[in-house]
Amino acid sequence: MAYYAALASLMELLDDIIDNDRYPNFLLGEQPITNTLREKFRSLQESLNDYSSRGDKDNDRVEGRIRDVAYRAQDVIEFAISDQIEILRKSDSDRYVENLQKLQREVDLLVQEIMVIKERQRVECSKLKPNCDYYFSSEAPPAVDGTAVVGFDDYLTTIKDQLSRHSSQLRVIRIVGMGGIGKTTLAQSAFEDALSSYRFDIRGWVTVSQDYNRTQVYHSIMKSMAMPIHESLRWQEAEELKDRIYKHLKGRRYLVVMDDVWSKKVWDDARRMFPEDSNGSRIMVTTRLLDIAQYIGTSGFLHRMRFLDKDQSWSLLREKVFGKEPCPPELIYMGKCIARKCGGLPLAIVVMAGILSRDKTLPEWTKIAAAVNATLSEIEDERLRGILSLSYNHLPHQLKACYMYMGGCPEDYEMSIPKLVKLWIAEGLLKNSDESKSLEKVGEECVEDLVARNLVLITKKRSSGQFKNCILHDVLREFCRQRAFHERFLHITQKNGYLYPSGVENIRRINLDSGHNIKLGLHNAGNLVRSILCFSNKYYSDLRSIDWNSFKLFKVLDLSRIEAESNLDKIFEMLHLKYLECLCSTERRHRTQNYIRESLFTVLDRRTLYRIPESLSTLENLQTLVINSSQTFRIVELPLTIWKMTQLRHLIADRMILPRAEDITLQKLGSLQTLMTTLDFKFTDDAIQMIPNLRKLKIVCSRDNPGCLWEFFCLHNLVRLQVLEELKIRFDYVLDPISLCDGPAGGNIPHHVAFPTTLRKLSLRGCRAPWEDLAVAGSLPNLQVLRLEMDSFVGEEWIPLEGQFLSLKFLLLEHLDIEFWLADSAHFPCLEHLTIKECSRLQKIPLEIGDIPTLKFIDVYRSELVEDSAVQIREDQQNLGNDVLQVRILRY
Repeated sequence: MAYYAALASLMELLDDIIDNDRYPNFLLGEQPITNTLREKFRSLQESLNDYSSRGDKDNDRVEGRIRDVAYRAQDVIEFAISDQIEILRKSDSDRYVENLQKLQREVDLLVQEIMVIKERQRVECSKLKPNCDYYFSSEAPPAVDGTAVVGFDDYLTTIKDQLSRHSSQLRVIRIVGMGGIGKTTLAQSAFEDALSSYRFDIRGWVTVSQDYNRTQVYHSIMKSMAMPIHESLRWQEAEELKDRIYKHLKGRRYLVVMDDVWSKKVWDDARRMFPEDSNGSRIMVTTRLLDIAQYIGTSGFLHRMRFLDKDQSWSLLREKVFGKEPCPPELIYMGKCIARKCGGLPLAIVVMAGILSRDKTLPEWTKIAAAVNATLSEIEDERLRGILSLSYNHLPHQLKACYMYMGGCPEDYEMSIPKLVKLWIAEGLLKNSDESKSLEKVGEECVEDLVARNLVLITKKRSSGQFKNCILHDVLREFCRQRAFHERFLHITQKNGYLYPSGVENIRRINLDSGHNIKLGLHNAGNLVRSILCFSNKYYSDLRSIDWNSFKLFKVLDLSRIEAESNLDKIFEMLHLKYLECLCSTERRHRTQNYIRESLFTVLDRRTLYRIPESLSTLENLQTLVINSSQTFRIVELPLTIWKMTQLRHLIADRMILPRAEDITLQKLGSLQTLMTTLDFKFTDDAIQMIPNLRKLKIVCSRDNPGCLWEFFCLHNLVRLQVLEELKIRFDYVLDPISLCDGPAGGNIPHHVAFPTTLRKLSLRGCRAPWEDLAVAGSLPNLQVLRLEMDSFVGEEWIPLEGQFLSLKFLLLEHLDIEFWLADSAHFPCLEHLTIKECSRLQKIPLEIGDIPTLKFIDVYRSELVEDSAVQIREDQQNLGNDVLQVRILRY
């Protein structure tokens, strides 16, 4: 889907030039050809809205031309922007117009070709007649051999139980999972079981597939049920055929399997075809899409397929290779390694078994074990390739590009979803058709969509339930990589550091997957590189050997695993840069006590402080700035010019010193959504006006100033952040905290302090406020996550007030001196997860907490006194029939 990504990126650039005034000094943007070109490409983009790629040579050729012409247009414009400073030479203007006029003519030809392809597809579709054999290609399931259900025994028992028992009412059994995980095999096994044959009067099977046609489906069902199909019936309307099927099923106990459903319309069309006679009839539906399974209904049974474990994987592989014969002992170890590397995906295991069956020798198996994913990607197994392609081809254009982007991650690498979304935005892959949504929200919905399609696996969730980290199954990851390389979308370094494969022209994105010298990674890359990505767990050497003059068009520079100890001042000449992530480290830097001033970071203190130069503000288009540290408590000092960077959306560092907002005539940072973590920053009236749209804020206050820190740092002004969703406040005291505030508790939250009502997540640490002050948070209507960390509140007893914490789902009590907690189920009516961590003085968890109907987890870490009450809650709930609540205790 490189052609879509290239178009989307180009259109974003043109919009920035023409509408958003992101390049005010770019005089060529006023040329009429720039506006004309945008309209031409917009027309091309619109012509692709209902365009379907078939993957044949004609489609590939046209898509490649679209990609190349969009790339060339972007190159012409961005080189012109980079080369132009103040004086515009006449020859430059002429060359600019001439180049774009050539591209404009190419775009016109491409629009015509796309129209021709779409018309040809429409005609081909209309020529498909319902009497063709094509419509009867999937009316019955293929035979299931004895090894097909290895690892599915428990699943099969469950499905057979759903078919034969429970309600006599018509029920729908839904089986959902990713392609190749065994949905069809499981359905086949249940369909062909002797008990099903005995129990049901009529059985029918239809594979729906993506190219859905009602008449095709109804004919297939009729043929699978041995209904006579006369020539006259082949031309009847779909509604007449559905009526015949209904009458045929009426009064009989039937089982109908609808395999591989891709559209809600399939169920809408078919549901009235099945009579409800309260005789135990069943419908079984398999699908890769969770939203389809949920749409079909909630009253039936939903089974979500899981990957095979390592033992099941080996059993399936062994039986496919050797049948009933034993595996030779010398092959067992390598066989288990190969089975494990298939990631529990049955189809991958079956395909791999076919390869291993050809040569059952230890040297060959050892060779295959060293490169399982590469072996799977190189084989010409039509079933494996077809199943993966079906899932990919069904994606909308935007999701295809986003998904292919994820292919750059290394094996078993957990991707941070917030980072992934920021990268998608910087690359211009996301398009927002709903102005009420931020691009970040659109990106989160894209991830949710990929998860619902069983193409992405979630490995970690936030305490709020939001997705945090994800991973690709190795087979899908390799599929994305092959696709990305084929479409010249992404290029990956090999172990020797060279591009994979080397010698590729027109490289746009380079992923540093492995190797230690990224100069080799940029070998022969040319000057068209737009992105360096660092989806890796490895650290890389410095960048001193890179000639940055050759790379002026960067949009994404992810140096998160590269020590920034070299001269990176050329970064500030990258006017197009939108995403910059750097790593600060002094571990190998200081050989003298002299300051290093010719680098991205000027070191003022060898242990703690970095100062970023004023020239940072020349990155006028920068959206995301992330400064990581390889050591704890590293502080970054930002320049005053940070307040001029109006395109910033996310500003992230371990701890940052922000200059006072009142020191300069400033522009509002209206796009800034994330600011973390600020150190000793005063949220004055002027400062709040500068950052009105913050959604995520982390604050550290560590002054040794006497008096109330809430007042000193103007934290009462935070209530004016009207869209703030996540807030973390930490007080790090230098002096004795008791001496810093009036009152015996030492950190009373002033009575006039309030938090924004939009808050969903609140974390407090070191406030040392009395428990009654927690009412400020309890009244927040949208608060779902509350983390009370070390010394956030002090006192022996906490008695929550009734009518508060009405939306709270997650509660953490960590390292507090509380002894008594008096609460019941009415105080936290929506609580799902309670964590008690290192609260050594807390006597017990109120037993009434167990009566909260939504509660799923109680976690106790190193809090011995409350363990008995936690166990008692679990036992009480089990006696009441509550098997949902889990109690987990960790003592060490």
